[in-house]
Amino acid sequence: MKKNILSLAAFLTVPAALCAATVNVEHNNNPGGLRAAVIAANPGDVINVGPGTYWSIISSNKTITIKSTHGAAATIIDGGNTNRCATLALTVNENNTVLAGFTLTNGNATTGNMNQWDNSGGGVLGGTLDRCILTHNTANDLGGGACGAVLNNCLLTRNTANNGGGAAFGVLNNCTVSDNTAEDSGGGVFGIINMGPFSNPVVVNNSIVWGNTPDNDYNASISNSFTNDPFFAGGGDYRLQPNSPCIGMGNIAGVVGALDLDGRPRTTQGKVDMGAYEFGAAQGILDALRITDILLGGVDGGLREIILPFHYDGTITGVALGVRVWSELGGAYYVEEDVGVDDNGDGSAVMTFHIDAEMPGAFFRIESLE
Repeated sequence: MKKNILSLAAFLTVPAALCAATVNVEHNNNPGGLRAAVIAANPGDVINVGPGTYWSIISSNKTITIKSTHGAAATIIDGGNTNRCATLALTVNENNTVLAGFTLTNGNATTGNMNQWDNSGGGVLGGTLDRCILTHNTANDLGGGACGAVLNNCLLTRNTANNGGGAAFGVLNNCTVSDNTAEDSGGGVFGIINMGPFSNPVVVNNSIVWGNTPDNDYNASISNSFTNDPFFAGGGDYRLQPNSPCIGMGNIAGVVGALDLDGRPRTTQGKVDMGAYEFGAAQGILDALRITDILLGGVDGGLREIILPFHYDGTITGVALGVRVWSELGGAYYVEEDVGVDDNGDGSAVMTFHIDAEMPGAFFRIESLE
């Protein structure tokens, strides 16, 4: 009799795995559609989400994957300044739910109760996030953007909390954490160490943590990351300028995920950049691109010739290219469209164009005009 019961129990566990499904969610003027799909999901389900702005979600650490079809810029979870955007766990460091390709904004983890986790993680509590943007979220206690989450290839900016304006606890791989604010400490990231059972570290790898207030980190375990000026493009653009010290300086062994936040390959020629964005051309046009040299040509009619040899993966055939030009790092720029490109056909090419010969200095980034 005991054998029959055991056999029946083993048999009954099979259908749950077989029932794992792929669910497609389109907005269709229903911001609550994603929330309903997450509530109804079974372990193993994959939820594909179309563009639009959705209400906050609660998964409570279900083993499900929620991914956008058009990336973070087009797919938004908005907390309405009253709710946390995504409650992916019941407490910190529960990371079974995967959320990929979303912007989490206007989240608010501020309640009247004494439960610390109800007042932490304005953007997200727990979970594993890939290629997400967490911005303008707030928490009364810990982690304005995220608390106790695993964050891969994410941007955290303009979030606020008492401690850990950008993130508290958890793990950050190839993330950019900038312009976040804490009332107390850890404007960028916050951890607790050397406190026995109360310890809760934050581990930072291949990331940029810079420009946060009042400080970049508190009790963080930081490796292969950058906490000085990374030379962002500026104007709210957290991509890298051509002379950024973060280009190619990450640890290839620490890469998690094949794509950066723009959807480009995370590695190029065996190297990886620090932060959420790989340096290169616009998304979806060139797989990867790196300027290898800057050569100065002659001056004619007040214009100086600039020659940029570069390497690329994929193809540039039929792709309209231009070059972004800065005269001062972090300052204004323009895009020069009058360029010539000689493709060597072996993954290398040369771009030529002209700038004002009186410009005291210049910095360049090749990009797509499409």
